[in-house]
Amino acid sequence: MAQTASSSVSLPVVEANGKKIKQTRIGPWRAAALVALHVFMAIHIVQWLVMGSTISPIEPSESMETLEQGFINAGAIFFAAAIILTVVFGRYICGWACHVVALQDFCHWLMGKAGIRPKPFRSRLLIFIPLALGFYMFIWPTFKRVALEPALAAMGMEWPWWLRKSPPLFGVQSEIVVTDFWATFPEWYIAVPFLLVCGFATVYFLGAKAFCTYACPYGGIFAFVEPVAPVRIRVDHDKCQECGHCTAACTSNVRVHEEIKAYGMVVDPGCMKTMDCISVCPNDALSIGLGRPALGAGVRDEAKDSHKQARAKRRYDLNWPGEVAALLVFVFLFIATRGMFDRVPMLMAGGLAIVGTGLTVLLWKMLFTPNARIHRLTLKSKGAIRPLGYAFALLMLAGWAFAAWGGVGNVTRWRGDALHAGVGVPVDTIMRPEYAPSATTVQRARAGLEWFARADSFENGGIGWELSPDDLVRVAYLHTVLGQNDRAVETLRKVVETGNPTDALVFQLLAVHAADANARAVGPDRADMIGRANDEQLEIMRDAIALHPELHGVRLRLSQQLFNMALFDWSVWDVEDEAVTEDPKFLLNKGQVHALHSERDKMGELLDRVIAMETDRPEILLEAAQLAGSLGRSADAQRLLEAALEHADSAPALMSAARITASTGRIADARALVDRALEAHGGRRPAARFDAGRFYLSSGQTDKGREMMISAADIFADEPWQLLGVASALVQTGMEPPDQALKDAGIELLRGLVEDHPDTPTFRHDLAGWLFSTGSSDEAAEQIVRAAELGASNAVLAQRAAQLLQAAGQQERAQFWMEQARLRAENP
Repeated sequence: MAQTASSSVSLPVVEANGKKIKQTRIGPWRAAALVALHVFMAIHIVQWLVMGSTISPIEPSESMETLEQGFINAGAIFFAAAIILTVVFGRYICGWACHVVALQDFCHWLMGKAGIRPKPFRSRLLIFIPLALGFYMFIWPTFKRVALEPALAAMGMEWPWWLRKSPPLFGVQSEIVVTDFWATFPEWYIAVPFLLVCGFATVYFLGAKAFCTYACPYGGIFAFVEPVAPVRIRVDHDKCQECGHCTAACTSNVRVHEEIKAYGMVVDPGCMKTMDCISVCPNDALSIGLGRPALGAGVRDEAKDSHKQARAKRRYDLNWPGEVAALLVFVFLFIATRGMFDRVPMLMAGGLAIVGTGLTVLLWKMLFTPNARIHRLTLKSKGAIRPLGYAFALLMLAGWAFAAWGGVGNVTRWRGDALHAGVGVPVDTIMRPEYAPSATTVQRARAGLEWFARADSFENGGIGWELSPDDLVRVAYLHTVLGQNDRAVETLRKVVETGNPTDALVFQLLAVHAADANARAVGPDRADMIGRANDEQLEIMRDAIALHPELHGVRLRLSQQLFNMALFDWSVWDVEDEAVTEDPKFLLNKGQVHALHSERDKMGELLDRVIAMETDRPEILLEAAQLAGSLGRSADAQRLLEAALEHADSAPALMSAARITASTGRIADARALVDRALEAHGGRRPAARFDAGRFYLSSGQTDKGREMMISAADIFADEPWQLLGVASALVQTGMEPPDQALKDAGIELLRGLVEDHPDTPTFRHDLAGWLFSTGSSDEAAEQIVRAAELGASNAVLAQRAAQLLQAAGQQERAQFWMEQARLRAENP
């Protein structure tokens, strides 16, 4: 990693009018602004802790949720406003309203008090890292969705299986007020090291605001738009004596004296408008004002020669080969540390990577130049490495070994995750008994499991660290694809024990457990085996709510199942955690259990408690309205429905409101709500369009309903498994009452799937079933036989082929496939 002849920056600071550099007068004001920022942050947190809800985090990173999922939050609004302000005023937000800048300035001040003067690390290439990180965070997801995906489709190319797609954007929805304020923030044991790295370490090793210069993605975006800002620091050349005080006082690492001489203003996009340079100017030559922006600004004619000389004399810490090597070091360290232990966030990885790059440069200097120091600490002097230098080298060797291990762990996880995403079959489809994976799917699932096994901890036979609950869910999915349901159950139970499972994940565990139990329950003991499996399901649910009392859906299902088995026990609802028992969802679910016992008085008491909470959660209000309606309390039901509509801005909530409204006979109002749902967030989802289509059909708007349902298929034109569900739903909806257009649309979609994916048994199986239902028995027979041939080990597929052939009058072929089903069942 080659360096220039000298890593020192030449800055001839002279006394002006016999005066030394003044203390900045603006510093205390900026410090007060940054302190006020942290006071505001503390008030924000306290208000959330007291009230339970608050404005969503005012963090630019929250914009990612807006761009990827359409949720408008305070962070996105702040970031958009900050970009607009930067376009006009430059990077004031960075200098005056960033808590990370405050941290760096505080660390720099402390070091100054200790006599440590961090020298800025200067690089020509690494300064583009923040822009690259900003592109990755805020541009790349949208670019994939709106540009890359259509481009590949236009060229007839399939989406690369290893590249995760950006989720479809189904409209926008407000998320200004939230209850889970801390959900997107790291735990304290990550936040503290993050602050130490991005505050202390970057400043100590790389100079003031080094994190902003080399690792901040938000700064990368601001720096990209800053050159168009007309508000800039400008100079009165008649007053300027080129003393260099401005550059010496600048903590943004800008060479102010060179820029004002060459351009008449500061053009460096790293300028954070701290205005220290203005404050210390002994002749008041600098000011802030409107004028020509930096974009397109040329060097003043009278300064061209001196500007060339200044550029020639400017010193960077690395020459061009060294710059490239340093960039490669940064990329490696960033990949190695990001997500390490499933904890390190991207910003912290950027800080670790740039500090590691700076230390690697220092190690190179120690090895290949006569002298090397870290501030007052001498590593090498006159060609002799000191003991401290050897200790530093050993620490760097250990650090690189640790980073290499982290890189291997991250890469193996990425490979497993990519292969998991490349399978792409919905869990509901996999759980169907006739599902048979294609050869490609089997290959990817097996490879994914192998990579995840390598990524696991040493004690579990891997070379990385213990798989996270999210990784284990992916492992369980891959086991299910391969028909290894027993191992999937074991893995999902571990997730329940060690992670933070949702109701949906526990229900998935129950479904896999049931499929495994049904497959194992054969022979004369089948009934006993099924009984034991039911007991195990009850145990799974009891264990889940014991570990996670907030799983309201699991508690409700457990109660319903116990009631159906005549084993009901109210102890399921004995919960000591008040936060759980005072959750309106808990109360409403308990009301449903009282409904099973026809205990209307208890239902009413629980409803009154929910109403008294005055919640603004639309899903709770709608469920409460349904409960009120079932109790005959129509006035309460109407008030709750109206309250829900004041806050409902998503398609599912509005569709639920439409169904409740329709149940009261107000069809016109219900239609208006359906129309509103289609314009809301999620209104373009196939599920919303199907719900709307069914409503239109049932309310007499046949053509509109048919058009709405058929249009749902266009949304998933390039998603075969999603399209399968849409096609089947079209045919099923067209069966009763008969609607030939819907049936034909669904059948044609299924034929297209078979044509595009001829080796996928499930597509042929479903096409065969619907063809037979619509009277095309001969074509159905050929499709089911081909499906059974492709799914060569699936006994259910062979059995379905036998059944369909027998119903079609092809007895001889039916007998053959019945025998095949028997053989496959005996030799799975």
